Amino acid sequence: LGCSGQEHEISKLASSLLPKLDQDANVIELVKKNSIASLEEVEQLLSKHTLNNAVLTLDFNLYEGDDSDEDATAQMTKLANYIHQDLGLLCIYINVHPDHANMSAQGAAKKNALEQDVFIKNTDYEMCI
Repeated sequence: LGCSGQEHEISKLASSLLPKLDQDANVIELVKKNSIASLEEVEQLLSKHTLNNAVLTLDFNLYEGDDSDEDATAQMTKLANYIHQDLGLLCIYINVHPDHANMSAQGAAKKNALEQDVFIKNTDYEMCI
């Protein structure tokens, strides 16, 4: 959970965890360039995967679709609340340093705006990279 820079740090970190999990483990990106998973899609994904063979990512800087930034952010925030508060899954805030990650000015502003009320509120741990 967090905002990646140009190097897609959240996806890379999630992929690096796979060798430590089940041999059938995979990364499930809840946000893609043109889509954001719905709550129903998350439920379906979790019913197909046991919790020891999947790493979910929720990268707020990945979406570039047609929804307004406010609507997309609201939808992703709802997902973060659902995953952490409703499902009780272990969530980690991946705190990517904007300067070191070559994060766009818009991405850095989004990260700063969401840090307290979304990222920290909906995670159990924080990892700074």
